[in-house]
Amino acid sequence: MKSVWEYGLSTHVGPVKKVNEDRSFFRYSTQGKGQDYAIALMADGMGGYQAGDKASELAISKIKQWWDQNITHIVSGRLSLSASIESLKAAFFEINEELIQISYQDGVMAGTTLSVILFHQNQFGICHVGDSRIYQISAKKICSTRKMSEYAYEITQPLSDQCLPTQVLTENACNQKPVNSSNLEGMIQLTHDHSWVETEVQKGRLNREEARVHPRRNVLLQCLGIEPGLDVFVQEGYSNEGDIFLLCSDGFYSLFSDSSIENLILSRTSKKVNLQSITDELVELANQQKDAADNISAMLLQKIALDRKGLRDFFTNLIKA
Repeated sequence: MKSVWEYGLSTHVGPVKKVNEDRSFFRYSTQGKGQDYAIALMADGMGGYQAGDKASELAISKIKQWWDQNITHIVSGRLSLSASIESLKAAFFEINEELIQISYQDGVMAGTTLSVILFHQNQFGICHVGDSRIYQISAKKICSTRKMSEYAYEITQPLSDQCLPTQVLTENACNQKPVNSSNLEGMIQLTHDHSWVETEVQKGRLNREEARVHPRRNVLLQCLGIEPGLDVFVQEGYSNEGDIFLLCSDGFYSLFSDSSIENLILSRTSKKVNLQSITDELVELANQQKDAADNISAMLLQKIALDRKGLRDFFTNLIKA
């Protein structure tokens, strides 16, 4: 058995803005027997034409350099996950300093959010500043949904906060008991928003839905390129084969509730729709919402174990795509 990554990545400038300042990046190690080491990030630039572009592009470039310089040490075991995260954290401060210099020299704000997840065998580490997000959906929850695939789930209406975007279609489905998933973890937000509304939620002054639609929901308390001081969010965790990770900008997640996003992803994975098709659909749905006003980006990642035949089919489909 060999582990490989499937991923989907979709982005759109959105219906209002003229320039897409979102940037994202995914790379896995080709060293060793499997793709047990990988890195992904989402950056949402701000500061208007050119400045936002420059900020998110610089962040991407610096993290790519970090990966190229350190991946051999990571795979060989000379650099542990914790040490890798500390090194990544240092890279965040370097990016911040460089962006502040650019802003000073050009006389314009060049800021960006930056959310990075590093996969290290069955563990992951996160470094994050801003309000882009990283979510995790457990393989257990995905498997339970696939066991219900005979119910032929499919999207029947646009995502909203009130509706579940799935409906049972088979005649005998209503007579069968669904799998009890109440004890299964759903979609978990792994990052912490550095935003004004998140602070209000933590203080109990706003609930999640109020925060999602609040007029000050776009007010950031931290991002790269604005102030010398940084409080980088760092977290380590575990992942299993089959877990799905979602990275997205606020231009995407602010349009839907978390449960709606989770339901769409699960409804599609239950029918084994490939991740690229799912991210395409997510971004298309977001772009159709009446409140869409920002750049929209979403990335899905899933590490799966395949035997020799599965590997052959996987790479054949990859080439066709």
